[in-house]
Amino acid sequence: MKFLSVIFWAWLMTLSHLWAQTDLSPSSQGVAAAGQSATSPAQSPGDLNPSPKWVEQIDGSFAVPSFTSNVQSNPGFGGDINVGYRLDGTLAFFIGSGYYQYNLPAPAPGSGALLAYIPLVGILRLTLGEGLIRPYFFGETGIALSTYTQNNPPGSAVLKTSQAETDFYMAPGIGVLYRFASDMAVFLQTRIDLVYTSPQGLGIPLNSPSIFIPIQAGISFSAL
Repeated sequence: MKFLSVIFWAWLMTLSHLWAQTDLSPSSQGVAAAGQSATSPAQSPGDLNPSPKWVEQIDGSFAVPSFTSNVQSNPGFGGDINVGYRLDGTLAFFIGSGYYQYNLPAPAPGSGALLAYIPLVGILRLTLGEGLIRPYFFGETGIALSTYTQNNPPGSAVLKTSQAETDFYMAPGIGVLYRFASDMAVFLQTRIDLVYTSPQGLGIPLNSPSIFIPIQAGISFSAL
């Protein structure tokens, strides 16, 4: 729930930024009419604004596990919040975090189990092309805080058990973005999350790496 609250407030900030970008007050129209707009007449909405360097982005994900193990997890959900710096018109570096969770088959009637991880990563992204629609490649590396939580049936001696560990994490990915303003874009991307879990460190048998494939949609603002 805490992560969902963060996502809500991040989206609220994004909508506030969009409102500021579409200011249609008489004063703003007068400035544009006087030729004082920051965008030159020859600049299209998709041209990169050369001034802002910082990048903020948020996404939501539908994620599919892709590994064989005695414990097979179901598809899950998650999302990320990233903050970065644009090195030039094509290359950007981010630091980011997120949260992903996957329900596991109940180990006993009346019980439930959840596998989750929180990535803490550095991200390098290369964007190609100069049009409104631009493909890009990216790579992430860092650590993942992995947890396994099991809720036992009512009446059990222990109602809840939890295990946690810190794992090496890396994720190559590919995506495409649509720039609808000089500093705003929406994007669709996918990546392969490689979480190097220990075989029994979480109390359940897992492959190393455990592989998950998030499919993500999001928005980027303040620069790209």
